[in-house]
Amino acid sequence: HGGAGAVPKRRAFRGGRTPVSENAVLACREIGVDISGHKARNLSSLKDLDIFDAFVVMTETQAYVLKQAGVPEDKLYLLGEEEIKDPYGTDLDEFRQCRDQIWRQLQVLFQRLCRFIRK
Repeated sequence: HGGAGAVPKRRAFRGGRTPVSENAVLACREIGVDISGHKARNLSSLKDLDIFDAFVVMTETQAYVLKQAGVPEDKLYLLGEEEIKDPYGTDLDEFRQCRDQIWRQLQVLFQRLCRFIRK
Protein backbone atom coordinates (compact mmCIF):
# COMPACT_ATOMS: atom_id res chain seq x y z
CA HIS A 1 0.00 0.00 0.00
CA GLY A 2 2.54 2.58 -1.05
CA GLY A 3 3.00 4.69 -4.13
CA ALA A 4 1.72 8.14 -4.96
CA GLY A 5 0.45 9.95 -1.92
CA ALA A 6 2.06 7.48 0.46
CA VAL A 7 2.60 8.77 3.97
CA PRO A 8 6.24 9.17 5.00
CA LYS A 9 7.46 6.51 7.39
CA ARG A 10 6.74 7.45 10.99
CA ARG A 11 7.47 5.74 14.23
CA ALA A 12 4.38 4.18 15.73
CA PHE A 13 3.52 3.24 19.27
CA ARG A 14 1.38 0.18 19.59
CA GLY A 15 -0.26 -0.31 22.93
CA GLY A 16 -1.49 -3.64 24.15
CA ARG A 17 -0.06 -7.10 24.14
CA THR A 18 3.42 -8.44 23.55
CA PRO A 19 4.60 -9.92 21.21
CA VAL A 20 3.05 -9.05 17.86
CA SER A 21 0.99 -12.04 16.75
CA GLU A 22 2.16 -14.19 13.87
CA ASN A 23 -1.06 -13.45 11.96
CA ALA A 24 -0.38 -9.72 12.23
CA VAL A 25 3.13 -10.28 10.87
CA LEU A 26 1.78 -12.38 7.99
CA ALA A 27 -1.04 -9.96 7.10
CA CYS A 28 1.37 -7.03 7.00
CA ARG A 29 4.02 -8.95 5.10
CA GLU A 30 1.46 -9.55 2.33
CA ILE A 31 1.43 -5.80 1.63
CA GLY A 32 5.18 -5.35 1.99
CA VAL A 33 5.25 -4.14 5.60
CA ASP A 34 7.64 -5.88 7.99
CA ILE A 35 6.51 -5.70 11.62
CA SER A 36 8.30 -8.88 12.68
CA GLY A 37 10.78 -6.94 14.82
CA HIS A 38 8.15 -4.75 16.44
CA LYS A 39 7.83 -4.88 20.21
CA ALA A 40 4.81 -3.49 22.00
CA ARG A 41 5.37 -1.19 24.95
CA ASN A 42 3.04 -0.58 27.83
CA LEU A 43 1.62 2.91 28.03
CA SER A 44 3.01 3.20 31.55
CA SER A 45 6.54 2.82 30.15
CA LEU A 46 6.21 6.12 28.28
CA LYS A 47 7.38 8.98 30.44
CA ASP A 48 6.53 11.91 28.16
CA LEU A 49 3.28 11.66 26.21
CA ASP A 50 3.85 15.20 24.89
CA ILE A 51 6.38 13.90 22.37
CA PHE A 52 3.48 12.47 20.32
CA ASP A 53 1.54 14.72 17.95
CA ALA A 54 -1.46 12.43 17.75
CA PHE A 55 -2.88 9.18 19.06
CA VAL A 56 -4.92 7.22 16.53
CA VAL A 57 -7.03 4.47 18.07
CA MET A 58 -9.29 1.73 16.78
CA THR A 59 -11.85 1.77 19.61
CA GLU A 60 -13.52 4.11 22.10
CA THR A 61 -12.09 1.93 24.88
CA GLN A 62 -8.56 2.64 23.66
CA ALA A 63 -9.36 6.36 23.57
CA TYR A 64 -10.73 6.19 27.12
CA VAL A 65 -7.57 4.48 28.40
CA LEU A 66 -5.41 7.14 26.78
CA LYS A 67 -7.55 9.94 28.24
CA GLN A 68 -7.16 8.39 31.69
CA ALA A 69 -3.39 8.33 31.13
CA GLY A 70 -3.41 12.08 30.50
CA VAL A 71 -3.56 12.31 26.72
CA PRO A 72 -5.41 15.50 25.72
CA GLU A 73 -8.66 14.83 23.90
CA ASP A 74 -7.60 17.06 20.99
CA LYS A 75 -4.74 14.64 20.25
CA LEU A 76 -7.04 11.58 20.10
CA TYR A 77 -8.48 10.34 16.82
CA LEU A 78 -10.83 7.39 16.41
CA LEU A 79 -9.91 5.71 13.16
CA GLY A 80 -13.14 5.67 11.17
CA GLU A 81 -16.79 6.19 11.91
CA GLU A 82 -17.13 2.78 13.52
CA GLU A 83 -14.76 0.96 15.80
CA ILE A 84 -12.28 -1.43 14.25
CA LYS A 85 -12.42 -4.77 16.03
CA ASP A 86 -9.10 -6.01 17.41
CA PRO A 87 -8.38 -9.29 15.61
CA TYR A 88 -6.07 -10.61 18.35
CA GLY A 89 -6.52 -14.36 18.72
CA THR A 90 -8.39 -14.79 15.43
CA ASP A 91 -7.44 -16.30 12.09
CA LEU A 92 -5.42 -14.73 9.28
CA ASP A 93 -8.52 -13.67 7.33
CA GLU A 94 -9.69 -11.55 10.30
CA PHE A 95 -6.26 -9.91 10.43
CA ARG A 96 -6.45 -9.19 6.71
CA GLN A 97 -9.86 -7.59 7.10
CA CYS A 98 -8.61 -5.49 10.01
CA ARG A 99 -5.47 -4.48 8.10
CA ASP A 100 -7.52 -3.40 5.10
CA GLN A 101 -10.01 -1.51 7.26
CA ILE A 102 -7.17 0.31 9.02
CA TRP A 103 -5.58 1.15 5.67
CA ARG A 104 -8.82 2.58 4.25
CA GLN A 105 -9.42 4.67 7.36
CA LEU A 106 -5.82 5.93 7.43
CA GLN A 107 -6.27 7.14 3.85
CA VAL A 108 -9.42 9.05 4.88
CA LEU A 109 -7.63 10.54 7.89
CA PHE A 110 -4.65 11.53 5.75
CA GLN A 111 -6.91 13.26 3.20
CA ARG A 112 -8.66 15.19 5.98
CA LEU A 113 -5.33 16.24 7.47
CA CYS A 114 -4.09 17.41 4.09
CA ARG A 115 -7.21 19.56 3.60
CA PHE A 116 -6.75 20.98 7.09
CA ILE A 117 -3.07 21.78 6.48
CA ARG A 118 -3.81 23.48 3.15
CA LYS A 119 -6.22 25.97 4.78
